[in-house]
Amino acid sequence: MRSLMMGMAFGAALMFSVGGAWAYTCPVLVSQLKAELPKVKDQKKKAEAEKLTAECEKLHTAGKHNESVDKCVEAGKVAGIKLTMSEAAQKIYDQMHKK
Repeated sequence: MRSLMMGMAFGAALMFSVGGAWAYTCPVLVSQLKAELPKVKDQKKKAEAEKLTAECEKLHTAGKHNESVDKCVEAGKVAGIKLTMSEAAQKIYDQMHKK
């Protein structure tokens, strides 16, 4: 019984640490986008990426982290900005987008 409780506690702690890492990914990606967007020469692409970045921030604030990260990645692709995530966040992202 004690080992079952310890296992459940460990599982809960792991879940919250991974969830926290995932939630933190949104602001990191937004920061990367905001740092690189001024360098984008194509004004049409830049405007679209800025719009997507704003949507990413709104989704993050609403607690919709999966959608938020997807919007950030989309913004990066539109603007030609290579975004980087932590190893843990990249694994979560890759797992969610397996084909």
